[in-house]
Amino acid sequence: MGVKNAGVAKLVDAFALGANAFGCGGSSPLPGTRRKLTGGFQRESVISYFGTRCTYAEQLEQRGTAHAAYVGMKELPAHAKHVLVVQGDDSAFYTADTLKSFIEGHVQSNAVLSLLTATVENPEQLGRIVRHSNGDIEIIEKEYLTDEQKLIHEISTGTFCFNRDWYEKMFPSMPQLRKLGEFGLPTALAMARNQKEKYQLIPLEDNNEWFGINTPEQLTQAVDKKREKVSLVRKKTKTSTLRVAGLKLLISFVCLNLVTFLKSIV
Repeated sequence: MGVKNAGVAKLVDAFALGANAFGCGGSSPLPGTRRKLTGGFQRESVISYFGTRCTYAEQLEQRGTAHAAYVGMKELPAHAKHVLVVQGDDSAFYTADTLKSFIEGHVQSNAVLSLLTATVENPEQLGRIVRHSNGDIEIIEKEYLTDEQKLIHEISTGTFCFNRDWYEKMFPSMPQLRKLGEFGLPTALAMARNQKEKYQLIPLEDNNEWFGINTPEQLTQAVDKKREKVSLVRKKTKTSTLRVAGLKLLISFVCLNLVTFLKSIV
């Protein structure tokens, strides 16, 4: 396979995983919600893959994840009060129940920001969630971790729920990330904290649902993991079908013998 074709294959794999995250593979896993994909890089390829299954917002300048969320929010209907922000590369294995529970927890809390966190075995290449003794919470990038903070295993999944009104008013004053010169979603948590607004962290119940994809190798691992999951679901479905068929056969056999027994009595 040529380099160009290999690149296309990787892109299709990424889109297929993203389809699960966004519920764009078919019917929405979250009925009553609207799905908006925001992006600029490879925009034509994204639209070609997902087609009319989603609607789109174009990020003309790639100015970071917080900017992408802002661009997407501005395209949503006016009645949308809460917004779930899911990053396509790290969210391929979330279940509908996980996202539904996360959204409900956010709405019921009256927080302006809710962040989904995970506890991972090897967080070496990741930033950390730092919980201070005074109750303050920070997302510290890996470049700025102290030796003590490097021992922490709780990380940000990059999945947020926002009060839309708060976010749209807050974003224009958000500072850029020091090294990247972009607007990052982790800064939103710092903004909420500094404004004394209510925010919260909601841990994943199943940490295996989070899978970070930042390299081609990790994408390959994610695709293999997805295939294994699909294969397992199919096996369970087949087993359930066989069990149901066996149960029906057993019921038919019992009924037939019961009829025969009643006839012999008569």
